[in-house]
Amino acid sequence: MRNAMKATLLAAAMGVALVGCTTVDAPQAATTAVTTTAVTTTAVTTTSAVEPATPETRDVREPAPVAEPVAPVGRVLDRGGFGAIRFGMSAEQLVATGLTSGTDGPTGGECDLYRLRSGEGGVWVAKNSGVASIILEGDGRTEDGVGIGSTEAEVRAAYPTLRDGINWDAVYFDGTAYGFLNYPVTSVLVFQAGQPCHN
Repeated sequence: MRNAMKATLLAAAMGVALVGCTTVDAPQAATTAVTTTAVTTTAVTTTSAVEPATPETRDVREPAPVAEPVAPVGRVLDRGGFGAIRFGMSAEQLVATGLTSGTDGPTGGECDLYRLRSGEGGVWVAKNSGVASIILEGDGRTEDGVGIGSTEAEVRAAYPTLRDGINWDAVYFDGTAYGFLNYPVTSVLVFQAGQPCHN
């Protein structure tokens, strides 16, 4: 009977041992069998930088400079001349403007008269000082708007210091003067004070 108890105890102890082994091994097996995989998904955003359309490159060149138009005959006399014709120009420079048609009238003295190509006036050129006087007919006027067709009252209203002259009534400025022939005015001129071509 004692042997039977030993056998039972032994069997019980072995059963416990087996159960212990199973209990210990099961979690390890479970741990081994179950594998957790963590997958991290990274979203990649691709930004496409689109360059703005570049305007078409063109060969843009500055336009050629336009020559200043020459004041047409019968227009405005200023205190330094008439259009491209300026006081002090030589005869050659005057002819180069294309506004005159050559000498006309008295020659051989101190001055030569060059007719304007339009026939509406002339230019006196002093041999020692160049362009000295410019006479306009037609619709010529001063830069103050006084000229052909103006009455004496209009001329005197515009130029209170007007002086009576032998041939021309004149108003003097600094080195130059405007002259008016007849009333209503039939010719208007601008001349250098002290020029030797006419009185």
